Amino acid sequence: MTTKERILKALEHASESELAEFWQSIQQIQQSTAAAPKTEQDDAVWNAYLESEQEYEEVYTRLANS
Repeated sequence: MTTKERILKALEHASESELAEFWQSIQQIQQSTAAAPKTEQDDAVWNAYLESEQEYEEVYTRLANS
């Protein structure tokens, strides 16, 4: 049984107040995920990509044009 199936099964037996509380929890998770600040690792990955793009610009251009 997948996680989604387990959640749906649990929701079938939940009371209205439990469903409301569950919905609030989901909204809080969505808001905190959307507002999560970028980490140093995110910046490092992006910078590595930009360096790669500069270093291999000719290769990327040839691939895009092929």
